Formats: sequence, C-alpha cells, structure tokens
Amino acid sequence: MNFRKWNARFWVIFGCIVFKAICLLSYLDHSPFVGMPVMDSAVYVQWALKIHDEGWMGREIFYRAPLYPYFLSLILRVTHDNLLPVYLIQSAMGIWMVGRIHRLAAALISERAAHIAAVAAILYAPLTFYETKILPTTLGLVLEVAALEWLVRAGRTQKVLDWATGAAFLGLTILCMPQFILTWPILIAVTSIRYRRAEALGRILASILIIPALLIGIVTVRNYIVSGDFVLISANAGVTFAQGNNSTSLGSMSVVPGLVGPASLQREMETRVAEDAAGRKLRPLEVNSYWFQRGLDFIREHPLDYLKLLEMKIALAFNSVELPGNYLLDIDRELTPVIRLAFLPFGVIAALAICGLSGGFRRGTDIALPAAFFGSFICLLMFYVNTRYRMPMIPPLLIFAAAGAEDIFRNSKSIRATTTRLILA
Repeated sequence: MNFRKWNARFWVIFGCIVFKAICLLSYLDHSPFVGMPVMDSAVYVQWALKIHDEGWMGREIFYRAPLYPYFLSLILRVTHDNLLPVYLIQSAMGIWMVGRIHRLAAALISERAAHIAAVAAILYAPLTFYETKILPTTLGLVLEVAALEWLVRAGRTQKVLDWATGAAFLGLTILCMPQFILTWPILIAVTSIRYRRAEALGRILASILIIPALLIGIVTVRNYIVSGDFVLISANAGVTFAQGNNSTSLGSMSVVPGLVGPASLQREMETRVAEDAAGRKLRPLEVNSYWFQRGLDFIREHPLDYLKLLEMKIALAFNSVELPGNYLLDIDRELTPVIRLAFLPFGVIAALAICGLSGGFRRGTDIALPAAFFGSFICLLMFYVNTRYRMPMIPPLLIFAAAGAEDIFRNSKSIRATTTRLILA
C-alpha cells in the first residue's frame, strides 16, 4: 500500500513537470512577449534594473509592492539581465508549489484528496500561465503556500518556532502580494479563539503579530527615510481602490477619468490629477489618501449602487471567466495550444470548495487555510476582481475542493452500498 501511495505521488509530480516543461518551451518558442515585457511586466523589469543603478535602498517611495522587483533584480544581476532564467525559476517554483499543495492536502485530508488537489492545480491554467510572466504572482503564491504549510504544522505541533516560521512567510507574502494583508488580522483573531487554552498562546500570538510587523515595518521605515511619508508598503493602494469603486465600475478594474495611459506613467498621472484637485503640491501619502477618498465618496453618495457593485464582485470572484490583467489567457491558448490541456474552470474548483467548506472539513482542518481564503476574498470585494488578484484564493480553494471531492466520493460510495443492500434485501 505504501509503495502504491508513493508511486501515485510520483506520477502526479512527474506529469506536472512534463506538462509545465512543454508549456514553457512552447511559450519561449512562440510568444512575442518573452523578450519584450509589456505593461506591468515592463515596469518590474525597469524597476529591477533601476535597483542595479541606485542600490538596494533606492531613492523613491515604493509605488508597488517591493519584494518581487528585488527578487527579479537579484536574478538579473546574476544572469546579466537575461530573462530566460526568470522563466525557468518561476516554472520550477510552480512545480514545487504543486508538490507542497499535494503534501498539505495529504496531511489535512487523505492521500486521495492530495492527488485531487495536485491534479487540479496542474489543470487550472492560470497557475501555469503566470509562471511565464514577469509578474509577482508566482513568487507570491509560493510564499503563501509555504506560509500555509508552516502554519498548519504549527497548529499541530504548537511549537513557537513553527508559528514564527509561518508568520515570517506570511509577512513575505504580504510584501509580494499586499492583497494578502487581511489574512494577517484574521489569523490573529482566529488563533486567539482556537488556541485560547494553549499554554504558549501569548508567545504564539506574539510571533504572528510581531514577525510580519517587523518585515512590513522595514519597508515602512525605508519609505519614510526616502520620502518623509509613513506609507505602509506601497503608494498605489488608493488609486487601486478608486479603480474598483466608482460609478463606471462593473466589479473589475475601471479606468478612472484622467488616468488613461501606459502603466509606467500611472504614478505621474494619478499625482497630477490629485494635485490639480487640491491646487497644490502633494506628498505621496496625500495622493494616496486623495484616491481613497474618491472611492469612499462614491460609496457614501451612492450606497445602493455600491451594494449592486458588491454583488457583481461576488459573482465575478466565483465565476469561471478569467478577467484579464496585462496579459490575456486566451492569447496564450492560441500561441501555446498545449496550455489548453489545463481545462479545469475556476467555477468547478469553487463549487467543490464550497462542498468542502460546508462539510466542516471534518477531518480536522486548520485555521490558516480559512484565514487565507477569507482574507483574500474580502480584499477582492474592497478593491476589484481579475484573475491576477483572485490568485491568492487558489491554494486554500484547491485544498477545500479536494475535501469536497472526497466527501462527494464517500457519499456516492455510501449511497451505492445502501442501494445495493436494499436491492438484495
């Protein structure tokens, strides 16, 4: 039995390696974007090269989350600005992530559920799609899965070191994907309730609270040193909030009047609009606050429209349509047809995940996965929905979906057995 278990695990991971290798080779051979990053990808490459010139400290406040450009800068420094190793490393990270999702599902549910979760990860196309893009998605997801794995382990061992390691990965995930930040307070709140009788509760909470705060605090202090403004991580949260909460928004990103132009000029454009409205020069924090206020004004002045907007965001969050952000999955399907083999729709994963959640995860789920899911989901409702911003929900949803599939299989088997007994009787 043990041999068969490892044999099945081997074939799942082997299939993942083969599929992702073929997708990467096909993309490198056919896509015009390989050596010509566009939109946000071009911004990240320019930022990484700028780090080479200005040093690690830099001279301006972080406009976007900083971890990925520093990761990218390190690779480009070693490879002399060659992007090919970035694609290779991200594909390897994607394979690693599938293996860890398999292990996490096996620990929480069963070996069969682990196979389901891993195969679902392989067959969900956006995971492979983003591995071939110069974007922070893959790095962020790898850090998220590492955080979830350590936090789940910590929930079982109750060792402060395990909690601290999970908290460190959580902080790094937030610095790569700030939309993951709401997972942090949710995790603290649920931990304080779930483990309220644990002897080490104080040290556990201190680890979860202090370690991410220190990592984020380093970025905040650095932003203050270079600009004189206390910007937590990055200065684009306000305009992102306004893009998702305005009279023209349909749940996804809506272009705010006055901000039409290339991604590389977005910061300059949003600053100009805010300063024109204020009639004076504004600091980065004031620009950020201006755009937050624009979104809040819409919510306050049009409450019924905002409720309808929330309804649309919820629908989009669980819809199988993959809303674009910089790159179109459909174009990749034309350029690299092999990715069409990854046919699993998001809606199927979500439906199975709901079954897993409604079943109460009876096999002993931990708090980290629900915290990651609900934190990411709430952030979508606060801002807007597209495939890239929806990705942080995927790792916990895959585990929940595996639990749901396991429940369906068990129930159907029980129904068949009951039906057979009734017929024979």
